[in-house]
Amino acid sequence: YAIDRFSRTGIGGANISHQLSKMGIFLISVTQGVDSSTPHGKFQQDIFFSYSNYENENRRERTMIGLSERLRQGYWPFCLPKGYINLNRGTRSNLHEIVPDKDGKILRYAWKWKVEELMPNKDIVTKLKAMGIKWINEKRLSDIFRNPFYCGKIVNTLLEGEIVDGRHESVVSPEDFLK
Repeated sequence: YAIDRFSRTGIGGANISHQLSKMGIFLISVTQGVDSSTPHGKFQQDIFFSYSNYENENRRERTMIGLSERLRQGYWPFCLPKGYINLNRGTRSNLHEIVPDKDGKILRYAWKWKVEELMPNKDIVTKLKAMGIKWINEKRLSDIFRNPFYCGKIVNTLLEGEIVDGRHESVVSPEDFLK
């Protein structure tokens, strides 16, 4: 249909096209009228590849800026950690209502047992499984204990080290999380 439907990688797509042409295979765009079997057509095609790549990079940059802004506002636009549910799925992140689900409410006990009883993770996993959290294991529990999302904080590489108060319900207090 169009050159950018073949590749949007710029020089990568052009290289593939040039390799194909060495084998007698030429790309034909039905909407752009480019004849890649001629020097003029190859040049035009390379311009299309480069422009498509430029568009992709601009779109990526705008998306990253938008995502980092949402994060700084306390919204979580990504997949949720285990134990959470979005009650407003299919909406923009600023309309999400992120709350602990059934498992998230049970996970609250994990911190209580860890902080108040100094219970080992192995024993906590056993108790959580008995309460219905079938997906839990020691590694996942360790990951959960280290994820600030559970205490209402947002940390992400797009925030460049900044810690943001999230607009979601926490499972554990920041104080108990740090303990």
